[in-house]
Amino acid sequence: MLKREDLKGQELLVNVQYTVLQDEPLLKAGTVIAHQQFEVSPYTFPKAEAVTAQQQGKPAVTLDDRAIFAVLSANGVKVTFNKRTGYVSYIDVDGTPMMTDESELMPDFWRAATDNDFGAGMQNRLSAWQHPRLERKAFDIKQDGANYVVTAEYNIQALEATVKLTYTMTPEGKLVVKQDLNVSEEAKNRKDDRGRLSMPQLLRFGMQMQMPKEFTQIEYYGKGPHENYIDRNNSQHLGIWKQTVAEQFWGYVRPQENGTKTCVRYWNITNKAGKGLRFEGIEPLEMQALNYTEDDLQPSRNKAQWHSGDLVERPFTDLHIAARSMGLGCVNSWGAWPRQEYQMPYQNYSYTYIISPVK
Repeated sequence: MLKREDLKGQELLVNVQYTVLQDEPLLKAGTVIAHQQFEVSPYTFPKAEAVTAQQQGKPAVTLDDRAIFAVLSANGVKVTFNKRTGYVSYIDVDGTPMMTDESELMPDFWRAATDNDFGAGMQNRLSAWQHPRLERKAFDIKQDGANYVVTAEYNIQALEATVKLTYTMTPEGKLVVKQDLNVSEEAKNRKDDRGRLSMPQLLRFGMQMQMPKEFTQIEYYGKGPHENYIDRNNSQHLGIWKQTVAEQFWGYVRPQENGTKTCVRYWNITNKAGKGLRFEGIEPLEMQALNYTEDDLQPSRNKAQWHSGDLVERPFTDLHIAARSMGLGCVNSWGAWPRQEYQMPYQNYSYTYIISPVK
């Protein structure tokens, strides 16, 4: 018999289904009419301090520091930082590029607008977060025992906010990424002439990058198998799901946000040879991988007769690693916002995730 101590550190879930016992006029016997999932033993998320803890007997991370870039190397993994932008511009695992040449691992505060968002005017009211200008004000590299720590700081002047990115690379070739968004306390409480908070909400808080298109294979532990968002994910169960990037896209008549998965414990994205990257949060993540960009799914702030069938796949996989995105609402498509608990108000946000090589 399974004992409680056997479950230590493991997540145990119980799935319950209610089915029709015999044929009915509109339903066949065995049709599932309701289902629910119950957590018996919670998942143990990795702790950043445990990942970055110093370990004896392993070669230290090495640094190749140049005028315009810096490369950290460990365990067959190379991470290149662009000193001008402060962003990760290249990840290499045993000689295989994990990022496209034009890509950088960048902060991301936006998701493509949905029909519901257009009805509420969010594509205009929140547009300051779509392509905000981040001005780098500091960049630093320091050795910490066998690890290296890189920090980059930015101003977002138009939104009276700052961003701090902290990267810690370990001898195992793991990269611990922490993103902090800090907003002005005065601006957070500022109100307009109607007495409403004047600073715009976010549509997403996370980061994004592009991987070569050969990275088509996904295995993740989270809600699935279908797309799901924070205010409509009870229809999906936690599980280990194997899919392709092509299967993430849902062709709504009009292109819009789609394909996100919530409550993600880990997310592996690899090529057919099984080489790639693993993303884990110290708390649940939201992940999205598509062959289309946010701008493809929302080409304009004016609602028009776009059609998903007209989209042309990009020669890369557009990957989003998020802490949270705004819910979809689904109350109506002519003005309703998501419920308050599913919104993303103008406030401080912080999250941490771990990038590991899959070999």
